[in-house]
Amino acid sequence: MNTFGSNLKEERLKRGWTLKQLSEMSEVSIAMLSKIETGEKTPTIRVAGQISASLSLSISDLVGDNKCSKKCIVIRKEACKIISNPITGMKGKLASPGIPFNDLDIIHATLPPQSSSGPMPPHAHGAEEYFLVAEGQLIVTLNKTDTYELSAGDSIFFKANVYHEIKNQTEEECKYYLILHR
Repeated sequence: MNTFGSNLKEERLKRGWTLKQLSEMSEVSIAMLSKIETGEKTPTIRVAGQISASLSLSISDLVGDNKCSKKCIVIRKEACKIISNPITGMKGKLASPGIPFNDLDIIHATLPPQSSSGPMPPHAHGAEEYFLVAEGQLIVTLNKTDTYELSAGDSIFFKANVYHEIKNQTEEECKYYLILHR
């Protein structure tokens, strides 16, 4: 079952958008969007972020199963949704519940040695990101000019409506937590 793709299509149609309109808003090709909606392709973290931001939703909104009637949700580590970027090698577990219209994503991620997320597009106005480095070192660049070096135990907060990139320039993997609030 392709929850992301089916939720994407549902949200797009709810807005009355064509694939072309969504493509223009998200900067993701029409062909790729179509393949994601049909379940033929799974988006990378970056593409999922571009799509969700263009819809003013969180990645969790599109990954979730659109059902949440409980007041408390326990997420066991084996039940966390796995997210990855095969290009950068970044791997993560979505530790937030993945329910629609939840404005908080919590991701426990690992960035391999000598790798980068690549430039991440700005999120919608009002979005905020928090990084907390658990192990290793992380370099966060904002607006392609402001660079911050973080070590284990360090954290950074920023308004996420700017281009941003994270890098691990060491020979050890970096484990960190990303909290994205919309």
